[in-house]
Amino acid sequence: MSFNRTQISSFLLTFGLASVLAGCNGNNTGGTDFCGTVAQFSKQLNEAIVPSTGVINSSALQVQSERPTKLLVRLKKEQNGVVSSRAVKEKNLTQQLPNSIELELITEDLYSIRFENADDAERYAADLKLNPAVKLVEADSKVYATFTPNDVMFSRQWQHQALQSSAAWDITQGSENITVAVVDTGIDYNHEDLSANMWKNSKEIPNNGIDDDGNGFIDDVYGWNFINNSNQVISDDQYGHGTHVAGIIGAVANNSVGGAGVSPKVRLMALKFLDSTGSGDTSNAVKGIYYAIKQGAKVINASWGGTDPSDALQQAINDARAAGVLVVVAAGNDGANNDTTASYPANNDNVFSVASTNCSDSMSSFSNYSATKVHIGAPGEQIISTIINNQYGSLSGTSMATPMVSGVAALVLAAHPGLTPAQVQAQIMANSDVIPALQGKVASNGRLNAYKVLKALAQAANVMVLTPFRFLLASL
Repeated sequence: MSFNRTQISSFLLTFGLASVLAGCNGNNTGGTDFCGTVAQFSKQLNEAIVPSTGVINSSALQVQSERPTKLLVRLKKEQNGVVSSRAVKEKNLTQQLPNSIELELITEDLYSIRFENADDAERYAADLKLNPAVKLVEADSKVYATFTPNDVMFSRQWQHQALQSSAAWDITQGSENITVAVVDTGIDYNHEDLSANMWKNSKEIPNNGIDDDGNGFIDDVYGWNFINNSNQVISDDQYGHGTHVAGIIGAVANNSVGGAGVSPKVRLMALKFLDSTGSGDTSNAVKGIYYAIKQGAKVINASWGGTDPSDALQQAINDARAAGVLVVVAAGNDGANNDTTASYPANNDNVFSVASTNCSDSMSSFSNYSATKVHIGAPGEQIISTIINNQYGSLSGTSMATPMVSGVAALVLAAHPGLTPAQVQAQIMANSDVIPALQGKVASNGRLNAYKVLKALAQAANVMVLTPFRFLLASL
């Protein structure tokens, strides 16, 4: 088939300076209402596109879940009506344990036992549960302060409440080993809230005019511009669609400026194929996908679409899936059912298609939907993120919902790098928040929740996680 300039365009509904509260007016349809955040800052959002101020004075707290090497054991106060001395209790407790343990009395009958490694802790926990003198065995887990970044606009980003981002970040904030390719209008890689998280081609020497790594692209340090075949990947559209998308995925957290991305430790690859009007050729989109595959991206974000199917695009997506790359795409902004009015690549196979929800946990009025072709909902209205020239803006569209999912996928892969694209997608869908507004509208019936999926995977991997007032060990 032939390619044309109008075939693909960005799925951005609003490029506005003002925060229009349509859809966030309290008309909740049964989900959770996050509109207090939007309403509280509506005045500031009207002035959202402003330079940021502040001093970078702290680093983000990286908290990883870890397998325990210590157990908490509570002994029974008496056994068969007999109250034993402390020495007798400790002898009964330790006689089945290795000599290498460290035993510490916490209070009365509660002990902390340190083992040489996590395997021993798990193995002896099972034995201790069978000990008639033992009342309770549980993991002596590490507890961390809940991470809330100091970014000046974080409290205005309502999506983080919906995603339970702060709780998710206590498990992982992402990894520099996970790269998300933003196939879009480009990224302002000099932006104060993005520069530290930009992917860089370590095999390329900047600006020497030589293709140092022999990949066919000269000086492709941050990615590539497939429109004019150059390394100029900074957004040149009016506000920076690709820059806004990139900030949703991975704006730096806890640097006292701007907001926070969903995966604030990720790496962002800039692949430009949409021009200043937000349109581009399918052929260049395909080139971008293959570049991302070859350069090791784990997630591709595609906040764009069109009405014409393309075998070449489908093949590129298939090849990405086969290479272990998850392709996340926008459902579309026509308010239409994709089962009857197709949108591509949302209607392609092997993609993760995303609808938009608002702060009332309702589906956005503009969002496309489908019980089979659209897989999940995610926040996509009144989303504050980075735009060009160290500024910030509030934008809406399935273009904004898509990078929410890409960001969560990056978190999942940071914590569980061995998962396949299909597994990542399945876990995110299975651990979404089911809400009435999405019943029958998306395949999962749910809205994205970062913490929920990370907690579920941690428990499945036999990793301890902190939950309110309880410590859980998946199996002992």
